[in-house]
Formats: sequence, structure tokens, C-alpha cells
Amino acid sequence: MEKIETIVSLITAHGRSAVSVVRLSGADAFNMAKKLGIDGKLEHHRIYVRDISYKGKHLDRAVISVFQSPNSYTGEDVVEISVHGGSISSKRIISALIELGCRHAQRGEFTKRAFQNGKMSLIEAESVLMKVNAMTEDVFDSADAGKTSLLTFYAKSIREKLIDLKAYIQSSIDFPDDVEYDKENAKMRIDLIVKDISSLYEKSRAGYVSENHPLMIITGRTNTGKSTLFNLLLKRERAIVSDEEGTTRDIISEWADVNGHPIKILDTAGIRKTQSKAEKIGISMLNENLKSASLILFVYDIEKGLSEEEKSEIERMKDTPMVIAANKIDRAKRKKAEKEHIMISALTGEGIEKLEEAITEKLHFNEKIEITVNDRQMHIIERMCSVLLSDEISVIIKESEILDERVGELLKEIRELTGEILSENVMDNIFNNFCIGK
Repeated sequence: MEKIETIVSLITAHGRSAVSVVRLSGADAFNMAKKLGIDGKLEHHRIYVRDISYKGKHLDRAVISVFQSPNSYTGEDVVEISVHGGSISSKRIISALIELGCRHAQRGEFTKRAFQNGKMSLIEAESVLMKVNAMTEDVFDSADAGKTSLLTFYAKSIREKLIDLKAYIQSSIDFPDDVEYDKENAKMRIDLIVKDISSLYEKSRAGYVSENHPLMIITGRTNTGKSTLFNLLLKRERAIVSDEEGTTRDIISEWADVNGHPIKILDTAGIRKTQSKAEKIGISMLNENLKSASLILFVYDIEKGLSEEEKSEIERMKDTPMVIAANKIDRAKRKKAEKEHIMISALTGEGIEKLEEAITEKLHFNEKIEITVNDRQMHIIERMCSVLLSDEISVIIKESEILDERVGELLKEIRELTGEILSENVMDNIFNNFCIGK
């Protein structure tokens, strides 16, 4: 059997701090630690205070925590060495351990080993990264659910129903004289599976948007106050504001906190016919970014009303969720707008609360986040929807062999979701998103 290498890494933040923690994991973790001048037997779940040294040189006084396999984070023998903060002490210790035969841990390798050793499911492992990256409490809390998470519950429920349905179908195919294929029975079972998948998709949607930090693009004609609104949403001056048309020629990108939710906002060049090469490039960049936008915030001057050209632009972008803001109500004599348009003054801030509420509603932030999912998980859930959530269901159930094939596809997807089947490339992609030391 191939021997698993013992790995080492700093698991706390780099730079100045009160404490730095170095973690070793692997079969030789205890022996490696002892070679740092630590005398005596290292016992499981004990903490030691020791002076550590290498090649006769004192390195630091350390607090040493010992975890014996399988009762550790990774499921392997683990030693965690806590020393004074800053880079010097931890760097010396890691260099000594590398020289002794340890290997630098790769991105996410501690958590990867925990998954491989059965300490956590793939869903739990991915939730670790979600918690690290969480920018809101709702996302953190839903990712923190662990084994009892709603995602795990749905995955288990759908998997059991699929296995039960597949067994029924295959029995009717293999033993037609004993088990009669009943279309109504099959339809009833499929309906329950469809209901679960639909519910899983709906509950995942809000968590997926929040986890992946939506992109909102501010657009509209020139000189409608887009940059002023951009600064207002950021709560600081970021874009140049001027009465001169076409001031914004490049795309400016910043993070904003909208009602407690992180949103990436792009301030873009105003839409107009122009001879300016810079403006043309800016408008071209806008059109490219629109392809990945989660939401469009279209701004127009309420005094001038919506022009035919603006209406045409709104129609062109209708496939993307949109909030329309009627700006400059502070200086307009005419304050009439469509019912669904939000009347605001980017200059005075009037109406900004309603605008922010409309933004969060369009991005489903008002929905309670019960499930947080990443790209990989959401794409699998979407594929599951496409397998059975179609107009073909009434046709599929007529042929047991076709239904058996579709159920097999769904089982494959659910097993990918839970990590029961997982290629090395996919696994590497998952854990490469982690930081070193996690």
C-alpha cells in the first residue's frame, strides 16, 4: 500500500498576529514533531507546552495539540503547533519540517483528506469553503448546517426515491410475468421526485445568488445621473460626476452593500450615438458585460421621460432581470413615471430605500436562504431539472425502458452531487478553490 505523505502548512493568516498555527497531518506527524526537540510520548487529545528546536537552534516556545487518527480533522494523525505570531517563527518551523521529510500542503488538502478519509461528505467539505467566503450571516448560517443541512436532506430523499423507482422498473422489465409495469404507479412516483427536485431548485436559487455575489449593471442614456447613483449606492465618491455628457467612458467596477447584501456594481458609459472612439469601446464593453449580468439598473431622466431609443434599449435587454429608475425628481417639474418605475433623486438620496428594496427583491434576497450552493452543485441541480421536468414525462412513462434510462441519469447526477462518484479532475477543481492551510 502506498504511504501517504505527511503534509504541513500554516493554517492561520500570514503576517502579524498574536498567534500562528502550523499543522502537520499524516502517518509521520508525531515522529516529525518529536524531531523538533519535543521529548516524551505524544498522547491523543493532549496539549503540551514545549520549547522546540532544530539542529541545536531554539525556534520558539510552543503550545502543541495532538490528535490521533481517526479522531482528527483529516482523519489522520495531526499535530498543531501554536507559536508567536508573525512570519519568522512559523516559517522556521515549516522549513525544518520540510527538511525532515514533510511536504507543503496543497490548496484545500487538509479538507480533501478529511473527505477521502470519510470525516465529512463532499457537501460538508464544500460548505467549509462557503463559510470561509461568506459575506452575509444568512449564507454562513445555511452553509454551517453540516450533516443536517437541507441540501443533504434533499439529496438523500431524492436518491432513495430514485433507487426505489429504478428497482420497480427493472423488476417489471426482468420479471414481466410477476411484476406488471403500472404507468399510474410510475407517474405517482415520478411526481414525488419532480416535486422534490423542484423544491430543491427553488430553495437553492436564493442561496446560489448570494454565494456567487450578483453583478448589477447601471446603464441608460448619457447624463441621466448614473455615476451619481453609482456613488450613492457605494456610499462614497468613486465615479467622476459632471454635467458634461459622456463623462464615463470606461467601465468602473466596485462592491456595494445593498441592504446587507454584497453586490458587484458596474457603472457604464451612457448609451448614445457617438464619434468618440473611447465611448464606442465603453459601449462595446457594456454589451459584453450584459451577457453575465444578474440585474440591470436602467436609469432615465424623469423630466425628459423615456425616449423611443431608451424604450428600444429596454426591450433589447428584457431577458435580463431589470429595475428601472426615474431619476432627477429633485429638479423635475414633471414627476410622472410608470407604476413599476422607482422615482429617485441620486443627488439628494430621495427614493433610494425603495430602489434598494426593488434591487434585493429582483435578486431574490428577500427570500429566506435555506440552502447555499456553489456553481458545481447548482449546475447539477439544473441538469436534474432538465432530465424529468419537461413536457416529455407523459411520453416517457409509457415505455419502462426509456423511464429506466432517465432514472439512471438522475441517479448519476445525485451521486455526483453527494460525491459518491467523482472524477479526479472534478475533485481537484473543488479543492483547488480552497486556500492553502484549509
